[in-house]
Amino acid sequence: TSLKIRHIPGADMQKRNDILRDKQCSLSIPPPLEMADQIRDLIGRRWKVCILGSAEFKNPDAESIVRHLATGLCSHLGRRLAFITGGMPGVQATFAKQCSRDASIWNILPKGVQSHCGVGKDVVAAADAAAKKVVFANVGDIYITIEGGPGVAEESRIAHQRGALIIPMIRTGGASSGMFDFPAAALTKPSWASESLWNLLSDTNASPEASAIAVRMLIAHAFPH
Repeated sequence: TSLKIRHIPGADMQKRNDILRDKQCSLSIPPPLEMADQIRDLIGRRWKVCILGSAEFKNPDAESIVRHLATGLCSHLGRRLAFITGGMPGVQATFAKQCSRDASIWNILPKGVQSHCGVGKDVVAAADAAAKKVVFANVGDIYITIEGGPGVAEESRIAHQRGALIIPMIRTGGASSGMFDFPAAALTKPSWASESLWNLLSDTNASPEASAIAVRMLIAHAFPH
């Protein structure tokens, strides 16, 4: 079954997403790895940036970091990137709502679940939450993590094992700081990254904006075209 998105000129966001969900729910849902490939094909040549994080902010700087991340990535790299969420409240919804209106945002959902983001394209990508995790962990080129619990750690492990770039906002704690069996290698500076930029991911004395800029510059260096 091929996955298609209907663009409806003049329709509001909710109506478009309702039609999209109805269309997809009437189709059989492919296996998770096949679905991940279909979504990648649908998005096209943009680098796929997955946003992973807590459903409720705990670190006092985390929400500000997420807002700066969305603003900076959209302003400087928006034409080259597609942003993927799981439609969850907290980190993912805050990021999506802070993005510019022309940003490419894709919300991957299990069947029967509504997105909390309110923007972007909703894609019914899995029969249940477990299958959605597999899709999400296999669809991205880059994973930015903020805070997070066992679920964030699990998806990060899968993504890291297949070679995706993980950029953990270490300073926010939780899975992103190494808890819950987060992949230890993903906390280590890649050979191509500058020490100063990587240190800003863990520096609690740095401003939220400075840490967000570091993420943007790391992505620009790792994916220059």
